[in-house]
Amino acid sequence: MREKTARSTSIAGVMGITSVTSVTSTSTSTSTSVVGEDRNVDEIVATLTGGRSVLVVGTLGSGKSFLIEAAIQALVAAGRLPLTVRAAAPLSATPFGALRANPRVAQLLDAASRPSTGEPTPVIVVDDGHLLDADSARWISQAVHVARITALVVSAPSSSAEARRAQPDTLTELDELWISGHAARVDLGPLTFAEAEELIEAEAGHAVVDRIRRADLYRASGGSRLFLIEMVRSLAEDASAPSSGIRITNRIRDVLRYQLNTLGRSQRVCLSLVSRLGGVTRPRLSRVVEARAIDRLLEKGYLVTDARNPDMLRAPSIFSTLRDNADETEETDEVDDLVDALGEILAAETALSADEATDIAMRWSFDGRLPKAVVAHGAGTVRRIVLAASTEAIEQGRFRDALLFAQMAESTGPSADARLALSRALSGLRRDDEALETLEAAVPLLQEDEEALRLFQWWSALLIGLARYEELPALSATAEGWPAVGPLLRGEILAARVQAAYAFMEWDDVARWGWEIFEDPDYALMTRVRAGVETASALAYRGDVTAAFRCLELIRRLNSDPVSGRALDEVAQVTILTGEALLRFTLGMCVRDILSEVEEILTRTGPRPSSTMLAFLAYTGAVADLFRGDLQAADLEYRAAVGRFTTADSSGWRAGIHSEHALVLGMLGDTVSAGSSLRQAEDLGAARSPVTRHLLTRARYVATSQSITEDLASIERELLALSEGSPALHAVNLYLILTNGGGTAEDRGTLQRLAAETDYALGALLEQHIVAVEGGDGREVERVAAAFAATGAYLLALRAQEDAIAAHGRDGNALRMSQARRQLAAYGVLSRRSDAAEVETTATRLSEREHQVACLIAEGLSNRQIADRLFLSVRTVESHIYQARLKLGVPTRRGLAELVDATA
Repeated sequence: MREKTARSTSIAGVMGITSVTSVTSTSTSTSTSVVGEDRNVDEIVATLTGGRSVLVVGTLGSGKSFLIEAAIQALVAAGRLPLTVRAAAPLSATPFGALRANPRVAQLLDAASRPSTGEPTPVIVVDDGHLLDADSARWISQAVHVARITALVVSAPSSSAEARRAQPDTLTELDELWISGHAARVDLGPLTFAEAEELIEAEAGHAVVDRIRRADLYRASGGSRLFLIEMVRSLAEDASAPSSGIRITNRIRDVLRYQLNTLGRSQRVCLSLVSRLGGVTRPRLSRVVEARAIDRLLEKGYLVTDARNPDMLRAPSIFSTLRDNADETEETDEVDDLVDALGEILAAETALSADEATDIAMRWSFDGRLPKAVVAHGAGTVRRIVLAASTEAIEQGRFRDALLFAQMAESTGPSADARLALSRALSGLRRDDEALETLEAAVPLLQEDEEALRLFQWWSALLIGLARYEELPALSATAEGWPAVGPLLRGEILAARVQAAYAFMEWDDVARWGWEIFEDPDYALMTRVRAGVETASALAYRGDVTAAFRCLELIRRLNSDPVSGRALDEVAQVTILTGEALLRFTLGMCVRDILSEVEEILTRTGPRPSSTMLAFLAYTGAVADLFRGDLQAADLEYRAAVGRFTTADSSGWRAGIHSEHALVLGMLGDTVSAGSSLRQAEDLGAARSPVTRHLLTRARYVATSQSITEDLASIERELLALSEGSPALHAVNLYLILTNGGGTAEDRGTLQRLAAETDYALGALLEQHIVAVEGGDGREVERVAAAFAATGAYLLALRAQEDAIAAHGRDGNALRMSQARRQLAAYGVLSRRSDAAEVETTATRLSEREHQVACLIAEGLSNRQIADRLFLSVRTVESHIYQARLKLGVPTRRGLAELVDATA
């Protein structure tokens, strides 16, 4: 049995290498050492140069070519020129064909004895080793055994379709190298999301595609490096193209067809069926497809189980993408027949994927099939399926399809849920008055508390989205007399009061009512989570920041399984993340990196998150990127977020996101686009409630702050007036205005008072930044910049470091100015890395004096000139150079200069 080590990210991690630690047979157990526990190419090369061979195994598209090129380059850099053998099918027809094709290897082949003493053992790199003829494989194996050569052999697994073209004796010899212990083995596995991120950045450059597009690419590729690279290159040609518009290149098509052709017919049909329907439960699939075909596809990794529903089988979306773009195949009719067959295997408890529900509902919409379906399966089952299809259509923005499905559900018999679906579809088509009338007609049909909860949630959300806050009290009063009123609906009625108070920044009411909802176990989980998030925001804006984040932790525990720690409700999890992101945005802070949670949701096994969830995840990623200082990435994330909000109830969110996006665009200097975003926010009614008007005013201030024609003083006063009752918000706004050169002495005193009075740690740093800049002390400003960086708020660190450079320039301190510039560049690098906290810069590894000396070396000064400049002895300078070289691992003075220059 082969055991795989834990995966982690490194340069070689992009290749998806997984090390195999042992092999066990019925008679013996031979342990083999692990090469590259962190999958580091340098470790593999060290093994080769140490005289031990390496066998690398991977299927088509797993990154074998990438690995072999990386290894060759590393060997050359280490001073070992490898002999490269390219095996191929035509060469395998001739004994020693591949080896004879390389003259230097041919000389080794003809040599009667080992090379003369003193010369290093030759390293032979064999690409596509499974295509070697048996004589070549045998010679390589024997030469490795007697230490005449060291080999890096890249091959296909013995069980793969590619190995079918190999000679059995060749595969036996290669396996023997590993089993005998003369070669360590590395298996190339599918890419993790972190490795895919690294590969995308290497192929397309930084921030070419947003986080959600990256997750889509990773999911579509099925873990294949080849597919991922091709899709990224295609998308990079047009960064504005939608995720669904990824072009399937001829190369991808050829590789996919090759892989599909290695499958048996029943396996191809099964894969096509699961791909087309977005997933099928195994019990139902086994009714129409051979169980053996399902097992084989699971073994090959073409089918996987859904982590949330183990019965649901899914396939990488690259296969369905191929089917959508390919010509008709001979299996198409058979798959259609199987879809019809699955449509007959339905029961009230049948689990369906969203795509399968849509496919079945669409079939029922033709030729009068719906009445027959009702007779065959019952009105309840049919209604459930078509309502699921309507929900999916709304999530995808296909409102006409959603209306069709909702009307089909209504035709099976009036129900509150069917009319709710009609209302959502009508709202998506901007027929809001009809949507509200439909909700009123749904009230008499309510039969249970959960139905009433869903109806009220949508109704109140629609009114808030339309900024019709004045109608909420009447709705709440009416809802108390609805049929089937229970604790779930009562909690939601109170939650509507919280939302209205939040919109008007009445923080005391939000905190009081929100906490009451959060503590009541009779209310719905989502109601309690949302109220808890709003309570945390209210606490923070009042100045109780520590209490606010304690509240967020309580909400996380509420939504966590006490045994596994997993989220009980993923929508609630996204709600918590989004609320925390909004909180951090308005407070101007970034202490905890929340991107890992976003990526875990995006890359989980299972169906793609809904459009609304993707919108909130993109927003959360945008805020995290903003405070990391990666404004280009934040720009893309904001664009992705606002583009995924489509329904009327999201108008408030869209207005706020347009406002925040305008702020980012203003910081990037794109005043034209910033103005456009501001206009869109105004069109969506951003000024209708104080909370969104505050965001709009802050964005307008940043976007117009460099203009000499705008009356910034009036915007400043409006911004401060809006946040006057919110101490934490007020502190951030005062800092923003004062660092921009505005404000008054009274504003300066107010910031100092708020920093001292409020429970807001970052507020103290904001005030210290102002004090340090006013005092003109560059070193103190650098200290504040480092404190900002320690919280992960590189956006603020970069601003403070620029102020430090200006202060050193006024003092005429060229050396400190040069060092500060290098640190600014280091912050810039860290701001664009997800693992910024783990990155150690050249500056931080060296002492201050060692860094000074290294910088002067980079400027071209001799040791004597450095000694004179720093008032040191030449011997002391030489000692600092020696210590710096040891710490950075560079052998020469020139190498030290080049390394310091590279980090500038």
